[in-house]
Amino acid sequence: MKIKQKLVTPATISVFVIVALSGVLMSFSIKDIIMVRIHEYLGLAFVVIAIFHILANLKQFNEYFTKKSTLVVMLSIIFITLACYTFIPKDIVKLSAHKVMFNKTMEKSIKLNLEILDINNNEFVNFVTKNNFKFDSYDESFKDFAKQNGKNSKQMLQSILDFSNKN
Repeated sequence: MKIKQKLVTPATISVFVIVALSGVLMSFSIKDIIMVRIHEYLGLAFVVIAIFHILANLKQFNEYFTKKSTLVVMLSIIFITLACYTFIPKDIVKLSAHKVMFNKTMEKSIKLNLEILDINNNEFVNFVTKNNFKFDSYDESFKDFAKQNGKNSKQMLQSILDFSNKN
C-alpha cells in the first residue's frame, strides 16, 4: 500500500499546529480538561501521522539525514535537551496553586481534612468500616492513611467524596 504524500503532509501539519498551539496555551496556564485531552490525544495521533509522513517521504528523508550538518544539528539538540534535563534544578519547576494546596493539605491530619471537607467523624468511621481500611488516629496525615490502605491521596480523597455524596 502506497502512502499518499498529498494526504499525510497536510494531516501532519494540521495536527502539529493544534498540538503546538494547545501546548503554548497550557504553558501560560490557559487550559481546561478538554484542552488537555485534545493535546494528549492529538499528540498521540501526531506520532502516528508523523510515522506515515516519514514513510511517504522516505527517499527525501534518507537524503536529508545523510548530510553531516543535519546530524550535527540533531545531536546538538539532543545533547542540549539532556543537559537541561540533568542540570536544571528540579525545585525551580513551579507547581500550580491547586497542586500545591492539594499536596499541603494531604500532609495535614485526617481531622483537619474532614473539617475542610465538612465530613463528620461518624461518616468517616462508616467509610473506614465499609471499606475495611486501617485507621489509627485522626492525627495521622491523610497521605499516610491513604498509603497504609494501598491508595494514593487523590484516590482516597475521591473515594471519601464519593461515599460522602451517596450518604
